[in-house]
Amino acid sequence: MPTKIKKHETQLVVLSPMSLYDPADLRKAILQFCAELPELLPTKWGFWEPLPHDFDLSRPMDWTPMRGPPRPGDSPFFERRKFPKASFSVSPKLKITVGDTHSFISCTTYLGEFDQQRLVSYLKLASRTFAADFAYINKQPHEGEFDRVRYPSYSATRFPIVTHDLRKFIPDALWANIYGKPYVQIFGLQKLLSAPAFKIEQLGPEMVYIQLTERLDDAIHDFVKFQTARDAFKAHLKSSNAFFDYTLPPDHRYNVPVFHLQDDVDERFDLIPKPDVLLADVEKRFAEGHITTSADLAQVTKQIEETLGLELARPNDADYQFDEVERLSEFLEKLRLHVITHKIKVTEETAGILTMFR
Repeated sequence: MPTKIKKHETQLVVLSPMSLYDPADLRKAILQFCAELPELLPTKWGFWEPLPHDFDLSRPMDWTPMRGPPRPGDSPFFERRKFPKASFSVSPKLKITVGDTHSFISCTTYLGEFDQQRLVSYLKLASRTFAADFAYINKQPHEGEFDRVRYPSYSATRFPIVTHDLRKFIPDALWANIYGKPYVQIFGLQKLLSAPAFKIEQLGPEMVYIQLTERLDDAIHDFVKFQTARDAFKAHLKSSNAFFDYTLPPDHRYNVPVFHLQDDVDERFDLIPKPDVLLADVEKRFAEGHITTSADLAQVTKQIEETLGLELARPNDADYQFDEVERLSEFLEKLRLHVITHKIKVTEETAGILTMFR
């Protein structure tokens, strides 16, 4: 029995070599989605399920509480729970043992609830903005695709194509495809531009959009037509040895790109002292009675700012009372425990907590 899936689910994915470690880049991706597809404006958002927050477009700073390599649960997820229903997420690059990943922009809608051309326009814009290596729009698989070995696009639809997949092969040609620089170099620009497809558009010097058939629902209501178009497209590019081929042996080596995934975050991030080193000096001054007034706290803020390479708002005398010094002591104790248990580096997230004393 095939796995039961939601009817007419449509997925849009952009894989970017940009890390999106800079909160400004992450917010840019979210705001671009909201600006280009206002009909899909989220109603709820959060970093985990159930989504705890009502979506407020006027509070973008809430969506990006950290800087630098994310930890599990640091990626914001957005959901629209009324017609037309949709979900949207942005995930910064992950540093994991099997290899760094692309940053990941994903949107799920439902076929027939939203105009496909609007999705295509957004896919192109997001791909250009974030220099996509690979991007696509795909649909719920046809019943003929349930054999995961023969038709890997089934698993690609249910579980988005990710960097780990692309380091082995391209699982399949999808309804709408964007091939960025790594794949233009493998396929060749002219080879892509001359491929048999319903629509081909060069989006940049090394970026090509390819749409296999006129309508996204062809992949459901006229699967033979869609499969014929897909087979012709892959046959045109067969010599590139990039697409998964079930007729080849399991140990076949495909032609895959070397992805140049960026860190694109201030190099000073990697030079930031570990929290225990940073805290040792602060706690020493606190224990010795050097942090007792608002001016002392202002000086702490300034030193943390200089150490982290961040700009924190300068506090005023009126912002501080002595009890907040006690709060600082409690915070340092909690952060010390966090250091012991997680061995993290100081990030904008921990610096942001300190701004409670502004």
